[in-house]
Amino acid sequence: MLLTDEDSYKTATMLDRRHDTLPVDDIARVETVMDSIAANLNTEWLKQQCSAPLNASTVPRLDWVKT
Repeated sequence: MLLTDEDSYKTATMLDRRHDTLPVDDIARVETVMDSIAANLNTEWLKQQCSAPLNASTVPRLDWVKT
């Protein structure tokens, strides 16, 4: 849930225009992002994908996140 003084359209627009890059000199944020990815990465799925033959018709999925 997000609480804001703005209306929903303006809030959505402001969120859409946010920069989503991570400065390389912000070590604390870089480590937080890396820790979050490591904690949520489904390594078994990744291993399967890396060993499976490449198929151009395969649609990418978000199975790399643990459920």
